[in-house]
Amino acid sequence: MTPYIAPHSPVADWRAVPQGHGYGNYFDPVTGTWATVTRTTPKTARVAADKLVDVPAGYLALEPWSLHKTGGVGLAAIIEESRTNAYLDSYFAAADISAAWASDGTLTRSTDVPAVYGTHTAKVVLTGGAGDSNATKTLLSQERPYSAAQNVTTSAWVRGSATGLTVQRFIEAIDASNAVLGTVVAGLTLGAWGHGTLTYANLPTGTVKTRSGIRAIGVDENDTVTLYASAAQSEVGSFATSYIPTTTAAVTRNADVVTVPTAGWGATAGTFSTVVGYNAASRRILTWTAGITYNEIFLQRSDVTDYLRAFSGGVSTIAEQNATFAPRVVSGAYSVGGYLTQATAGVIKKSSSVLAAMPANLPGVAYVGSAKSDGYLAFSGPIARVTVYDKALTDEQLAAADMTTDLLTGLDTARITNEVTL
Repeated sequence: MTPYIAPHSPVADWRAVPQGHGYGNYFDPVTGTWATVTRTTPKTARVAADKLVDVPAGYLALEPWSLHKTGGVGLAAIIEESRTNAYLDSYFAAADISAAWASDGTLTRSTDVPAVYGTHTAKVVLTGGAGDSNATKTLLSQERPYSAAQNVTTSAWVRGSATGLTVQRFIEAIDASNAVLGTVVAGLTLGAWGHGTLTYANLPTGTVKTRSGIRAIGVDENDTVTLYASAAQSEVGSFATSYIPTTTAAVTRNADVVTVPTAGWGATAGTFSTVVGYNAASRRILTWTAGITYNEIFLQRSDVTDYLRAFSGGVSTIAEQNATFAPRVVSGAYSVGGYLTQATAGVIKKSSSVLAAMPANLPGVAYVGSAKSDGYLAFSGPIARVTVYDKALTDEQLAAADMTTDLLTGLDTARITNEVTL
């Protein structure tokens, strides 16, 4: 069977293809080649809404596209920057989890419910005692060293039930005298497994550590809560990234660096078309760079805009438009002497000036999901597909269903996945 290729005869059509449970790489059926992945540490991937698996070094984490796009078919690669999980015993593997974690309730390691990662969860049972009235009780917390001005984000999978009280995520900034300098909180609804995050932006002056986790507020006598937690994480950054397992020490996950060959790409005209999901910051989707500042062409998604931008000899040309973080097809077309075109979900925008010249000395590789070899501006979200043309597609072609909704659903991605792995 001939693999399905995107419309209009691309020179490359990279799709996420599995090579194991929850991991794999980008494969291009046009040239029959694989992308190059240079991450030297393991990581984790979601294979279901409430299940994580390990990903070996040198492979991409692949997640079902349906976790990001309702009705989506196939897989997407999660390309991320380097992060460190500071929590100890973050998947509750130790026989005595109270060595790392504190609680005002009864804290045990449990197999009552299947863990999201590993074998065990933390289990906390707390009942309001005699005389308790609108009390605050810690359900699960840990102190970790941090510094003023850092952004710290915590996350965990949580489930359980509560009666008569309110459950919150919290982060406290603490100084050298153990005084609390500030606190951020977020409400938490218990039930089935759910993943939530909380960020303390710009820790205050004097901070030497944080105390973070989950607590109950408004606790009165005989109020009750049973809490299960799995795959907890505390990291420096303004958003959460994929879970990093830890035991007796903090663990660092290196950045994903993904490169693809650029043989046959348009030297004077071309098009980039990508299928992407939610990401949490202004980050690169595809970058073709000479390794010199302001000498590159790239497709980027920010918190408010999508854009195609070219720098040639320091001169910038950009086509951009406002956009939300919903999963969508983000494309860009270029031709020397013509206006740049940026297309998001079929909506077309043009640059205000023409592209006078292409960046010089563009190399034989481009970066998917980052800007350079250290993972700078890693996308930190799902990229399901990257398609490249050696010609500038027309506005009508970029807006048509076969380049928007059809690609977004990913039905053809499932076909190529099956053919490659058979």
